[in-house]
Amino acid sequence: MKTILSGFVRAVSKVIGKRNLEQLLVFSAKAVNINLHEHALIQIGGSGSLKEGASGERTFLIDTLPCLCKDNAQPVFFDIGANIGNYTLELRNYFPNASIYSFEPVKGTFEKLQNNTINAGVNLYNIGFSDTKGTGTLFNTIDNSDTEIASVYKDVFPEIFKNDNEISPIEFQMDTIDSFCISNSITNIDFLKIDVEGHELSVLKGAGNMLRNGKIRFIQFEFNSHNVYSRVFLRDFYMLLTGFEFYRIVQTGIDKLGPYNTANEIFVQQNILAVNGDVSDCIKDVFSA
Repeated sequence: MKTILSGFVRAVSKVIGKRNLEQLLVFSAKAVNINLHEHALIQIGGSGSLKEGASGERTFLIDTLPCLCKDNAQPVFFDIGANIGNYTLELRNYFPNASIYSFEPVKGTFEKLQNNTINAGVNLYNIGFSDTKGTGTLFNTIDNSDTEIASVYKDVFPEIFKNDNEISPIEFQMDTIDSFCISNSITNIDFLKIDVEGHELSVLKGAGNMLRNGKIRFIQFEFNSHNVYSRVFLRDFYMLLTGFEFYRIVQTGIDKLGPYNTANEIFVQQNILAVNGDVSDCIKDVFSA
């Protein structure tokens, strides 16, 4: 079907011209109330409000990450912000020999993580990460009914989630990646996944020594509307992760972002992959696979 439609569009373009075709598409979209902005975001890996299936995470887990880690029979994975363990279980499914460390700071959510991964052979920790050790504060609705939206930024509830329920603070223990790795004799991290609702940069700042010493190979982090509230730009990640190459995870794989460009400051749901320059040759295998 896609092949037929593609051929039809090319034929129309030849007849009426590309510019006229563009105008026709815009007019048609307006006529039937199609939001072209949302669809444009999907094409570049930002899922916008059409979230389900648009992030490319599953394709990344099935096709891309195994290709990146194929030279390591026993890779080390960190899942920071593991929630109830769905991503952790996916990692275990595709990497049965990996050493997986999963972290969830909210006690009630952590208990669900424990139950869901009871036979998965995963290292579980009821802590969060930041750029300093100590005690932090998360916010969630008072009944904690939606574990995925807990955030250190209180304003996201009425403004992003349109949730007017009473918000309650939750204290949690914070560590830094550097400190945790020293305490647990971890010398390298092959894949670091961070999903902490806008706090990703602070987590990475707590891995300064590991980053400077080239001990982290691949980093997946979310970049979305929460970054408006944390006041963190994509440029901040470029400045911190010097020597890394940046890609956007999309439905079909990964797209290279190249050098920093303000055009990539898009505050919608998306996942960014940062690749240590020392292992950037692995990416060639991904694009040739």
